[in-house]
Amino acid sequence: MSTDAQYLEQLIRDVRSAIQHRDATQWRLDTISSGGTAPTIGSDDDARVFAFPPTAETAAYLAQFRNMNFGQLRQDLAGIQLPVLNQFEAQANEARKTSAYRGLRRIFSSRPIEGEQVVAWMESVNVPAIHSILSGIDAALGSTDRNEFINLHPESLRGQIEADLVCLTGWPVSWVDANLVNRHVQALGSIQAARATEHALEATVQRAARELNTAQAQAELNRTDVSVLDQITDGRVRLNQLAHMTIPQIAASQASELMKIDGVGEKTANQAIAAARSYSTDVIHSQVPVINYQDKVPCTEYVTALANLLSYRDDLRDLPVDPLNLTPVPDGTMVAVAGVNDLIEGGTFERPHRPIGSDEAWNLYAVRAAEFHAYGDSGSGSEVPTEIAERIADITLRGTLHASLRGYQSFGSKFILAQQKVLIGDEMGLGKTMQALAVFAHLADEGKKHALVVCPPSLRINWQREIAKFTDLPTHMLHGADKDVEFEAWQHSGGVAIAGYPETRKGKMLAESLRTSIDVLAVDEAHRAKNPDSQQSQGVHSLTQQAELAVYLTGTPLENRVSEFEVLLGYLDAEMPKKLEEVRGTASGFQNAIAGVYLRRNQVDVLNELPPLTEVEEWVEPKPGDVERYEDAVRRGHFMDMRQAFSSKESAKMERVTELLDDGAEAGKTIIFTYFRSVLESLTSTLGDRAYGPIAGGVSHEDRQKAVDEFTAAEAGAVLVCQITAASEGLNIQAANRIVLFEPQLNPATEAQAIARAHRMGQVNTVEVHRLLTPHSVEERLMEMLDSKRALFDRFARDSVTADSTPEAVDVSEAKLIDQVIAAERERIGEAPRL
Repeated sequence: MSTDAQYLEQLIRDVRSAIQHRDATQWRLDTISSGGTAPTIGSDDDARVFAFPPTAETAAYLAQFRNMNFGQLRQDLAGIQLPVLNQFEAQANEARKTSAYRGLRRIFSSRPIEGEQVVAWMESVNVPAIHSILSGIDAALGSTDRNEFINLHPESLRGQIEADLVCLTGWPVSWVDANLVNRHVQALGSIQAARATEHALEATVQRAARELNTAQAQAELNRTDVSVLDQITDGRVRLNQLAHMTIPQIAASQASELMKIDGVGEKTANQAIAAARSYSTDVIHSQVPVINYQDKVPCTEYVTALANLLSYRDDLRDLPVDPLNLTPVPDGTMVAVAGVNDLIEGGTFERPHRPIGSDEAWNLYAVRAAEFHAYGDSGSGSEVPTEIAERIADITLRGTLHASLRGYQSFGSKFILAQQKVLIGDEMGLGKTMQALAVFAHLADEGKKHALVVCPPSLRINWQREIAKFTDLPTHMLHGADKDVEFEAWQHSGGVAIAGYPETRKGKMLAESLRTSIDVLAVDEAHRAKNPDSQQSQGVHSLTQQAELAVYLTGTPLENRVSEFEVLLGYLDAEMPKKLEEVRGTASGFQNAIAGVYLRRNQVDVLNELPPLTEVEEWVEPKPGDVERYEDAVRRGHFMDMRQAFSSKESAKMERVTELLDDGAEAGKTIIFTYFRSVLESLTSTLGDRAYGPIAGGVSHEDRQKAVDEFTAAEAGAVLVCQITAASEGLNIQAANRIVLFEPQLNPATEAQAIARAHRMGQVNTVEVHRLLTPHSVEERLMEMLDSKRALFDRFARDSVTADSTPEAVDVSEAKLIDQVIAAERERIGEAPRL
């Protein structure tokens, strides 16, 4: 018997296909009958996404919702008698011998009896019938012989699937289109690419920081006398013979090299080298990058790298935070989202990086120095009990905050969250407001959206501006004609409500109409609630009790008035009076008792670079009379009257000056600058005995110096009243550490020179500069138009020693500026322009 080779191969292929079909059907039957879980393509803390493509995983899950007789299917499958594939391939090889058994081979080779038997068996296999039976089983399973699953009809089972997913996750379920998932995946890819660029830029910053730290350490070690090694060796090593060497030279030496020096033995050499290397290591590890604007060369690479990173991060602020990581799905796939549906609708988040050169980097530093110094700052500035520190360590700040927190600020925000009701007493200028805003943003991210700020009435607008600038939270001003509407809107939808202290009194809205819970309460200038008998203090106390979290903010050092301090602590912790009574008379006991509710840091504790100047914009809400005088001046087109409209003795600004001086009398001495003689007279009359001067045009140089000398000798709380054009030259007033600019000046150089009277060599305290500003007025217009001038002047003044004498070099036409401001204000109040 001989068989045609072509016929034989076709026969083998047919039988092989039946065996493979049988195996595939067997696998599908085993897989689907064993059941499965809902096929998940991604999950996080808030959501879980399920996709139902035509796959075995989907079929196995859907089997629980379909009435299938798996026993009958297994019985049908068992009726198909075919060998396993490996066994069949061996049989096929035997069968192929029959096609070669012809011609001379029939004479010289033995008959392939086994192969002939295999061929006969293959010819007896009814391949079409087997495929038909297997296809029937496949159809019952909802699949094809290509191992793809079709006709699963999850749409018909949607109700059962949804109920199962709700039971599985405990979350509501929504159905989305496959295209949405794929658009989300595409957006995710661009986000990941942007983050990869950010990480690369950050790696460059860290590399530059290491190089700068190494250079700083080397310079410090080179200028450090070797006698410092006495502290490491406890004076046991004689270092006199090595006094001519530097510490790096000793550290890099071998003992044999030092032993060549007269009087240096092997023991001395080894101990000196070990001490030098140990000290060098400590110095290197203790370095933090120092940015020196006056000596740019050593730190330019670091500043440039950091400028590139910070400017690129500005472009990333609208990127979704921690988007759900999903995989693509085939078109038409049913997708269910359990929990929060945060899938990105589409679009690209590509963020190409524009490299910044060194000159642009230094310009950026000039206006954003705080952010440069904030990078990598992780210090808390304070020690707290271990159990509190552990709770703080477990907190990761979340939410959207458009600023970089310093390490101590982040620590303060976490302290608030960990302890829930606290008093932050950080020194002025350390950003207490920012710490509160970080808490607001964090809680809003957790769904706790009702924040309430209580502050002096003059600071309401300040809070509103800060919240709008640094967060995405809506604000509701509980003041003015719309206060009731705003109050209802806040109670209904959340956000940050801003109220003055008067609104906390009995009979006011916060006391009588509050229907919602307060997630977080922030009380600014909290020392104003120190009198327990006043209605506003009682209102603050009541709100504190109602709030889940409460933070009191004050830069006034309340430790100096313990009784008032204890009142505020008692509002925050009802057990505090008892705790303090138990430790009365012991300083350490008092500190331990208040450690859980009180946190205070000073600038010298937390700012390594100790910025010599702290500037604060005080936006003061005008009184109706102020506005009336101002609009009259605008209609008349009288620029100087416009500037003076908010400066009368009864004005809101004059009240704010009194508040500043009363709230921080212990902080030091103050200089108030104004352009106008009329304001000088009002200030002198309002301030009474604590006012010195005035220093103004027409006052002789001798009388000016006498006023400065008397001011210098006076007690803390003294105020020197100055006309800015008269006092901006020729006086050194280091006794002052606070400056108030009553109104913005047309020339930023004039302000800079005035500030320089106190902020100059010999000043040992950080100087605070308060700019009193009125919103929606000539002052706001001036600030907007002068920002670029001020930044330009700042850069000029820093770069040139002649800036103090030639500030006009960077000024522009004041006449043009005045015309622009008057025109803009007339348009704002609806006054027609005049020819």
